[in-house]
Amino acid sequence: MLLQRLMFVAALWAVPHSAFAHGASGQALPTDAPPVTKDGETAKSSIAEIEGDPKKLTIAAKAVAKARKALGRAHGAKLANDTEGARLLSLVALAWSKAAEASVKAADTLNAADVLSTTRAELTQKLSRAKMLLAEHDARRLALAAAVRDAEKLAASRKQAKPATTAQPPQPKPGPAPKVAPKPPVKPAAKPTGKAP
Repeated sequence: MLLQRLMFVAALWAVPHSAFAHGASGQALPTDAPPVTKDGETAKSSIAEIEGDPKKLTIAAKAVAKARKALGRAHGAKLANDTEGARLLSLVALAWSKAAEASVKAADTLNAADVLSTTRAELTQKLSRAKMLLAEHDARRLALAAAVRDAEKLAASRKQAKPATTAQPPQPKPGPAPKVAPKPPVKPAAKPTGKAP
C-alpha cells in the first residue's frame, strides 16, 4: 500500500503543471475567467454581447459555452506560466466566439429569408390576381368596343333608311279622270198596311 502511495506522488510530480491548468487535476475551470490576451478580451466582449440577448444566447449556447471553457483554460494556462498555451487557448476562445456570432447572423439571415419568401409569395399571388383582373378588364373593354361599333353601324343604317321613308311619295301625273260608276236607282219603300203578319 505504501508503494502505491509513493507511485501516486511520483506520478503527480511527473505531470507538467500545464496539465493542471487545463483541468487535468480534476478541479473545475472558472466559469467567468478573466481574459489573458487581447484575443481573449475580444472573445469575452463578444460572448458578453451574445449573452446580453436571450434570443441570441439560445441560438449560440453551445458555442458560447465552448468559448467560456477555452477562456477558463487559457486563464489556467496563464496561472501555470504557460504563455504559449494561454495564447493558443485565447485564440480558440476567439474562434468559438466568432462561431457563435456567425450562428446568430445565420439565424437572422434565415429569418429574413423566411420573411422575404413569405412576402414574395404574397406578391406573386397579388400579381397573379392583378393579371387576371387585367385580362377580365381587357375582355370587357373589347366587348364594349364591339358593342359600340355594332350600335354605330345600326345607327348609321337607320339614318340612311330614315330619309327614304320620310320622302314624299311621287305625285300622279294628271291624266284622264277616272270613270265613276253610275249609282243604282233607289226603290221606294212599301207602305205599311196596318195588319200584323
